[in-house]
Amino acid sequence: MNGIRRVVSIVEKSAIAPADFARRCRSIQKEGASHVESLPKVAEAIWNTEGLSITFGKHGLPDATLLDPDIPQESLGIVHVGFGIVTAEYSRFDARRLREIVENNCAPDYRGFAYEGIGSALLLYEAGLFKWINRVLGVIPPNPPSAPDRTGFFSEFFSGFSPEAQRNLTHGYGRLVGFSRISIHRAIQKGAHLPPERIPPYVQGLGVSFGMLNCEDMAKVLESSHIIQTEPLRASFQNGLVWVLAYCDWFAPGLLAAWRPAGKLEETLIARAREESAFNRKRGYPICGGLENPITA
Repeated sequence: MNGIRRVVSIVEKSAIAPADFARRCRSIQKEGASHVESLPKVAEAIWNTEGLSITFGKHGLPDATLLDPDIPQESLGIVHVGFGIVTAEYSRFDARRLREIVENNCAPDYRGFAYEGIGSALLLYEAGLFKWINRVLGVIPPNPPSAPDRTGFFSEFFSGFSPEAQRNLTHGYGRLVGFSRISIHRAIQKGAHLPPERIPPYVQGLGVSFGMLNCEDMAKVLESSHIIQTEPLRASFQNGLVWVLAYCDWFAPGLLAAWRPAGKLEETLIARAREESAFNRKRGYPICGGLENPITA
């Protein structure tokens, strides 16, 4: 709940002009990048950017666009996640309208992040206690849309998107499940009956949220990540942790260079994250929820 409150606390009640939005993104990113020795401070800057982008989309759609070259490259991933969450609310989960906004208003290399945000919104608006809590907290409006039919894990809704977009939607759903379960083991159990091809991105999404929510203890999280004993679930969970670190290093260059691992497994996973970060630099953008060289079972 602290993670949710953190994002909510940044969401504002009035519109942000595009130029001001880009300026504030630069300011937050610059602040986060000045603390490469502190993952929690970098994570806080990422939370703040997501909240800012939710505000920008909430009060700006359908005209709001993320194609502004003044938005820093380092911020574009998380900016698209927040924007995707609001786009789902705005479109009330109309697949055609969602594709239209993502294709026209989002940067081509970062559209996957927007779909990841839409996947998060699937859980946010799914009927149940979590939706009620978020309505009370003010995360979602008093008269919120309903998530699509969950039959076959939203199979009808998913059919309106490409296979890659479906992977990102699943990853985003798993990421938000990580916010709604106290136990990582219970979170994994929630996805046990998903279609087989959905389980790896779902569990990797859990790894992403678990890493972000426990970033103050990331060294311990990395070193004890073998507690997920069943393969290939452990590989997917660790891929999520690696992805988080590589993305944080994208947002705040130098974070991983300054990292000094203490444990053997931590050292192995940090080496993986450094390798993925180098791939991101070479490619020119991070892959949403994906790795160039993922850990395999």
